[in-house]
Amino acid sequence: MARICFAIPDMNCGGAQRVVSEFANELAARGHELSILQIFRTGEPFYALDGRIRHLQPDTAYPKDARGLLLTMRWLRRTARQLRPDAVLAFHHRYNPFVMCSLLGTGIRIYVSDRCAPYAKPSPPAWNAKLACLLYPRAAGVIAQTRLSAEEKSRYNRNVRIIPNPLRRVEVPGGIVREHLVVNVGRMDSGKGQEELLRAFARLRDPGDWRLMLVGDGPQRGRLEALTDELRLRERVRFTGARKDVDALLARSSIFAFASLSEGYPNALLEAMASGLCCISFDCVAGPSDIIAHERSGVLVPVGDIDAYARELQCLIDDESLRERYAREAVGVRQTNDIGRITDLLTDFIHC
Repeated sequence: MARICFAIPDMNCGGAQRVVSEFANELAARGHELSILQIFRTGEPFYALDGRIRHLQPDTAYPKDARGLLLTMRWLRRTARQLRPDAVLAFHHRYNPFVMCSLLGTGIRIYVSDRCAPYAKPSPPAWNAKLACLLYPRAAGVIAQTRLSAEEKSRYNRNVRIIPNPLRRVEVPGGIVREHLVVNVGRMDSGKGQEELLRAFARLRDPGDWRLMLVGDGPQRGRLEALTDELRLRERVRFTGARKDVDALLARSSIFAFASLSEGYPNALLEAMASGLCCISFDCVAGPSDIIAHERSGVLVPVGDIDAYARELQCLIDDESLRERYAREAVGVRQTNDIGRITDLLTDFIHC
């Protein structure tokens, strides 16, 4: 069995963190020796990890200044050399160059996975993008989530493989009756589109007794709650904060409204479809169109077109049979993104 390490900035609530936890748990169950190297000290993982996985982070929460980053780099290099992994998978576009710099000269095979949308504006600092251009060609391989992402990453490295996100095993509770509830799950941050979703919900022609539930937290929450009051939606919109019982909330809902304006490969949308929900999404670059077949397993709307989003959402609210038809097709992601199948693609690519 192979020794495999994942390197990631933190294991808080987030898409990349969810994917790392799912891959690590599956690989540990197969008998591989798994370690997660958390670059910054932020506490215990948000997602449950198999007890056989080593979760390692610096003993000290180093500041993110030049000295702190050098100390973090030294810790990462020393820890990786002690573990002697067969492969390291770096899992964050902003810190992949940092991981590669830390491990230069160790002889360890490094694979990088950028989780952001293709052609996205480079994350600060500006030199990070330049480092990626210099270092990505030296990676053993690059993991892309979508075809567009693979095309973009091939500029840096010839060994690019499309490996979509694995689907965690979604629990669909029995005996729960679906309510007239539209749900959105995601971090409340710029680009996630909750503002556009609220404005679309306010423009519904006839919402009846339907309500909107926003699950998640983030820096934009206060602004979104203020907008809810401004749009006079307070009686019809609920903010739940971050929750660990998302499966039960999805099971109660009838429509999943995804509204991101930019994505890599959205786990929340994938999990909603697996739970048998009718889904509507902006057709952003990239991700939703790789998951939803328009007007077969859900609905795609031009990015940022709030009026079109409201019209399509109203159609779903008005037509229960249409919602059920889309939901029946949506559950096909349980096979296409099965954790076992996707993990097979990963182990084949990293030769482990």
